[in-house]
Amino acid sequence: MNEYMNKAQEIINEWNDMTPEQQLKFCQVCVCKAIKRGRTLKPGWDLEDATQETYCKMLQRLADVGTLAKNIERRANKGFEDSLAAIVTRAANATMEGIAYRHRKDSKTTSQTTTTADGETLDILDTIAATDDTEKVATIRATLTDFYNSLDSKNKIIFDGMMEGKTEREIAPTVEISNIAVHNRMAKIRAALAEML
Repeated sequence: MNEYMNKAQEIINEWNDMTPEQQLKFCQVCVCKAIKRGRTLKPGWDLEDATQETYCKMLQRLADVGTLAKNIERRANKGFEDSLAAIVTRAANATMEGIAYRHRKDSKTTSQTTTTADGETLDILDTIAATDDTEKVATIRATLTDFYNSLDSKNKIIFDGMMEGKTEREIAPTVEISNIAVHNRMAKIRAALAEML
C-alpha cells in the first residue's frame, strides 16, 4: 500500500505544482479529447461548462490521498497504471457521461410562475416588467417573454432562480452543474438582457 500512497502523493503534487489556469487548461484538453472520441456536448452546455465540471471532479478526486491510493491500487490490480493525465481523462469522460445522462432526464418543463408569501401566483415576466399598462412596458414584457422562451431548460431554471433572488449555490443543485458554471451562465444571461434592453 505504501507504494500506492507514494504514487498518489506524486500525482497530487504534480497537480498542485500547476497554476489554476494550467489545471483548467489541462481539463479543457481532456474534454476536447473526449469530444474528438465521439462524446458530445448537449444543448445548454458549452466547452467552458464541461471544463469547469471536470475541474471540480479533479478537486474531489485529489482531495484525499488515501482514497486516491486505493483507486490507484484497484486499477493496478486490473493491469492499469495511473497517472495525472489518466485521472484527468477519466474525470473528463465522467463529466461528459454526466452531461449526457442529465440531458436525457432533463425533459421536464420549467414553470414561468412564482408564488408570493400571500399565496398569490404571479407570472415571473410580468413581475419583472412592472404592472403599468403602457406601450413601453408592453414592449419590455414582449422582449422579456421572447428572451425567456429562447433560453434552454437549464438557463430557464437559472433565470427563474435569479428572479427569486437565489444565489449560485442555491441554484446549482437544481440544474446539476457546478457553482462556477451557474455563475458563468448568470453573467451571460445578464449581459444578454442588458444588450436587449
